[in-house]
Amino acid sequence: MKRMLRNIFAPLLCLISMHSNAVHLNDFKDDYGVFFFEQSTCNYCIKMIPKLNNIDAAYDIDILPVSLDGIPVPNSGKWASKTIPDKGRLTAVMPVDVTPTFYVINKKTRQAAKMGYGDISEAQFMENLVLALRAIQVVPQNEPLSLEPMRGKTITDSLSSDQSNVPNFSPAPAQSSATSQSMADEFRASLKKKYLSGQ
Repeated sequence: MKRMLRNIFAPLLCLISMHSNAVHLNDFKDDYGVFFFEQSTCNYCIKMIPKLNNIDAAYDIDILPVSLDGIPVPNSGKWASKTIPDKGRLTAVMPVDVTPTFYVINKKTRQAAKMGYGDISEAQFMENLVLALRAIQVVPQNEPLSLEPMRGKTITDSLSSDQSNVPNFSPAPAQSSATSQSMADEFRASLKKKYLSGQ
C-alpha cells in the first residue's frame, strides 16, 4: 500500500540536473547516510533489495539496513552483514509505521528526514533523496545537482514526470573509496553505540 501526498517541493526538482556543470550528489556522500528500516517477513523489503543494489552500484550511497525484528531480509546478500537490529531506540526518534521505510540523516547535525516508504522505484528513491537532502540542509536549496551515476551504471527508470505526488517524506529532528568506507564504518559504529548499546 502506497500512501501519496501532494508534493509541495516540486519547485526544487527544477534544480536536479544531468549536466556536468552542476555539483554532483557524490560530492556530499560523506555528509549523509540512509536508514533502511526493514523486517525479515516484509515482501516489499525483499522487492527493494535489487533496487538498492542498483542504487548502490550507481551512486555508492551509505545505506544502513535496520531490522525491526532483528533478522536481515532473506536473500539480501551484502545487506545482511550490514544489518543492525533495533528494539525501539531508533524508531523512537524516527517513527516507522510500515516497512520498508527510508530516512536520510545529516551526519554533521544529526537532523533526519523521512524520504519514503513502501516499494518505491529507483528513480523515486533518488528523487526523494534529493528532496530530503535539501530539507536537512546537506545540499544547498539553490544549487543545481547532478544525478549522473558515478560508477557507469544507470538507474533503470526515469525521474517522475508527474510531480504532483511522491511518497511521504518529512523533515524530523533526530539526534577516494577507502576513506568513504572508513567514514561509513565510523558512522555505523557511532549509531550502534548511541542507539543500540545495552540491547
